[in-house]
Amino acid sequence: MSNHQRDVDPDQVGYIIGTSGTDTFQFVSTTGLMPGRLEYIVLRDFPDQLDGQPRHVEVLAQVTRIGVASRLLSDDLNYDETIAILTGHFSDRPRVVLDARIIGYLDPRGNVRRPRFAAAPGHPVRRASDEVLRQFFCYDIRDGIRAGHLLDRPDVDVQLNPNGLRRHLAIIAQTGAGKSYLSGRIVECLLELGGTVLAIDPNSDYVLLRKAHADAERPYATAAHTSFADRVDLYRIPGLEHYRYNDALVGPSQPYRVRFSDLTLYDLLDLAGVDEKYVRISAAVRVALQDLKNTGAAYRPEDLVRQLRRRARVRPAPADEPAEDELLAEAPPDGAAPPAEGAVDARDGARAPHLEDEGEEDEDADEAAEAVEPDAFLRAITYIEALTHYPIWGEHNIDLDRALEPQRATVLDLAGGGRKVVEYTAARMLSEIWQRALAGQLPHPVFVVLEEAHNLVPGHGARTRASAIINTIASEGRKFHVYLIVVTQRPSKINEETLSQCGSQIIMQITNGRDQQAIANAAESASSELVSDLAGLNRGEAVVLGQLTRIPAIINVSGRQSAEGGADIDLIEALERARATAGVRRDAEAAHADEPVRPARAREAEE
Repeated sequence: MSNHQRDVDPDQVGYIIGTSGTDTFQFVSTTGLMPGRLEYIVLRDFPDQLDGQPRHVEVLAQVTRIGVASRLLSDDLNYDETIAILTGHFSDRPRVVLDARIIGYLDPRGNVRRPRFAAAPGHPVRRASDEVLRQFFCYDIRDGIRAGHLLDRPDVDVQLNPNGLRRHLAIIAQTGAGKSYLSGRIVECLLELGGTVLAIDPNSDYVLLRKAHADAERPYATAAHTSFADRVDLYRIPGLEHYRYNDALVGPSQPYRVRFSDLTLYDLLDLAGVDEKYVRISAAVRVALQDLKNTGAAYRPEDLVRQLRRRARVRPAPADEPAEDELLAEAPPDGAAPPAEGAVDARDGARAPHLEDEGEEDEDADEAAEAVEPDAFLRAITYIEALTHYPIWGEHNIDLDRALEPQRATVLDLAGGGRKVVEYTAARMLSEIWQRALAGQLPHPVFVVLEEAHNLVPGHGARTRASAIINTIASEGRKFHVYLIVVTQRPSKINEETLSQCGSQIIMQITNGRDQQAIANAAESASSELVSDLAGLNRGEAVVLGQLTRIPAIINVSGRQSAEGGADIDLIEALERARATAGVRRDAEAAHADEPVRPARAREAEE
């Protein structure tokens, strides 16, 4: 290309060569003009037909591969031959050939259409302008989700269409890719737009939403606050010795508590780790629980343990029965994991029946108790005693009416509570919200953020206490104003049906082959090229699929206002602090070792 041509059209980067098609084409460029991989280009005056009428359109395409070759510097040269050519009087210019994938053009109604014809060799290829990209990647809507800008185009904001959340959203990224930053930004935008957000947060990723991003390390009392700080309610598990972020850093919070007497039998057995195959232990708990319910008073785990002990002594043990100490020795140790799947108590010999009638009173409690052997009550004690150490029991104080107000976020910080507490909380909160939804009591959209969703709704036949309600909302929630934001770093481990129900996906760096395949299976608009690009994404870059944009887009996530709870630490700085701390301790120990030993009477006199 001559200097004159460059001055006339500075956006021109090459010409189509070879055989082009309706989906792909090749073009030739030079090292000084070639666009980068994944850069957007256009073909102006492209001949096509629309509604049967010929017309010329502007077709958008994207560079997918770059090849630079030399006719002289071929791959069969050795080192000396290469040096001889490079230092000689003649050296050919590199040949730059690029592959491009056609995206389409906008029709008068704003829809993206694929061309039905191919461009002829020699057709000019130009770099796409920012204005053209805004037309393609931003819906013409008044209120959108501004999650970032187009890759390598900082002046092209990508405004995501909130209607793309109607079939739920999956945010997928491996550790360290920027998932916490992205999900926090989505929550901020939803609050600004009027949404109601409930975050099930097992890792304290959302506890800093009320603090300005620049003041993440400052105490809450002296930090700048976000514009929506007064509309974020934080609940934390009380009584923990160590939080991931201390109270001074996150600011005021309310204790997350659960009324023990509100638990169903199924909830209680699940939290205690009593496998459904342990029929006799389940029956013993059921009898003791019914005793407490019949009193009509509230009760705690300690009360249930006492009732189990009373029931264990309802009748004398036969002479050939082991003593209580022996029976307790046979029970699993305090805090033990539930029996492995497939295990059956040797004396039970059968699986436990389903507990659909768990809320109904037994017709004859004494008769039911008579059928349970004393050792079953004793065995149950060990499981229930483990629940006495949970710090969450108390008056249930989450104000659901307040939590469901528009433009309000409720964060349940469950870090340190254990997997069972997270599962129970997700199941309970989603069930209560779903009951209101079915009753027509959700006039405003409610968005539920499920962090570490692969632990709540696992795949491959596994299930948790929360699996059923999550799958129900995934399949039917959009009819009742309840929308899921499923956040996971292991899409291959999440329930396939749940993931496939997420009509929109924002995917960051994923290098695991199984996870890439899971994404390809679940996302209808995930082409093989896009899936292969996932491993090459940098931190903070994401592929947006589904109805959030007109066409799949690769963006740089940006614009977050609030501090990031799940941010990676500066490990170099942390190690420096550790060395300094260790040095101070060593100096103190050395100084203490050098002190003269004084008589005991002298020390007592000083004291």
